[in-house]
Amino acid sequence: MSHLLASGIGDTTRISYASDPALEVEDALELLYCLELRERVGVDLIACPTCGRIQVDLFTLVQEVRKALAEHIELPIKVAVMGCIVNGPGEAEGADVAIFAGDRRGIIYVQGEKVANVPEENILAALLDECQKFQDKVRRGEAKLGEKVVDIIPPDPIGELGSGVDKIVSGNVEKVTKLTVSGE
Repeated sequence: MSHLLASGIGDTTRISYASDPALEVEDALELLYCLELRERVGVDLIACPTCGRIQVDLFTLVQEVRKALAEHIELPIKVAVMGCIVNGPGEAEGADVAIFAGDRRGIIYVQGEKVANVPEENILAALLDECQKFQDKVRRGEAKLGEKVVDIIPPDPIGELGSGVDKIVSGNVEKVTKLTVSGE
């Protein structure tokens, strides 16, 4: 169906599920947004496909994020909610705002820059706050949607913003048993 629509064939979309018909409409709209056949309204939410690394209730978190952003964010900001710091950065590529959850924490990036490392219970509030701040920057012309500043690099889980490689190398971390540094 996507190929037909992208090729300009057809003027009606119908997706049928054995479920709530409202989901059919949401998914049909999402298809049109992804094909850029309809201008996106509201947040473009990307969620992790899940795997065995997830350490938070990702399904509940995604639904809470979706609801909060729908109430407070008007611009088509691309927001990624990822369940780990291993695959999350690659899956969140191009996101304006992203969170990588794991080990009872969430690490938040805004256009590729780490901005926060928050406890799990504060993830939703902190993510919403960063999205609102980013939306305000876009409205003031200080930032542009989809204009990532740097690549998202998976963070080390130790340290204020999740980057504790200096602590590891200096031996200031008790739990690390072995460290291999590139070039040594």
